[in-house]
Amino acid sequence: PRPGCIIISADACDSEAVAAGGILIHLAKDFELTLKAGVCLLADHMDMGIVGHRFTIATARAVVVILSTDTLCSRHQLEIVAHAVGLSEKGQGPTTIPANLLGFSFPSSHYYGQVLPRIWPEVSEAQVRYIGAFFRSTSCLYAIHASDQVLQAQTEAIIQRFAPSRIDSLAAGLEDARACPATPPTVLEGRPPATDDDIIVGKRIHQEWV
Repeated sequence: PRPGCIIISADACDSEAVAAGGILIHLAKDFELTLKAGVCLLADHMDMGIVGHRFTIATARAVVVILSTDTLCSRHQLEIVAHAVGLSEKGQGPTTIPANLLGFSFPSSHYYGQVLPRIWPEVSEAQVRYIGAFFRSTSCLYAIHASDQVLQAQTEAIIQRFAPSRIDSLAAGLEDARACPATPPTVLEGRPPATDDDIIVGKRIHQEWV
């Protein structure tokens, strides 16, 4: 993956989520000027491991997280979210954008204290906070079985949330410096309401408490 690229995180064990990532990449080709550094689907690069993925995220322009049925029990996706949001909070990371598939249920407050620690025992309080902030942000619905026109509109809505590339900004600053040597170059829609329907049944999450 190239610095400044767009990262797509999808549950590698969920064929629908991986397909959604592929559809997003295909439709994003219509925005080639916006995505000139390319798009990387992490599910195609699982050999890099979480350490490699974290390094890639640090130099990315944006991270789109596909929220599917098993995202809430996917430690890999949760680590990606925590890392990306943590970097962003420090002003060092990419824009992180949630894109939920139909059927995804956002976590209730009970999830963070009772379910998340079972999935990721080493999770820190800061990481819990980053994950919570991510799920409270505005999510883009991505209905992959919708019409081509609707899919195109959904893709555009996601791309419009990308922040200007830090690499592009630096390049523009260098161009301005060449033109004017005396001037120094300058270097979370429609989130469904939370439900109490969160349980671990196999890989699916529902609540098992009252």
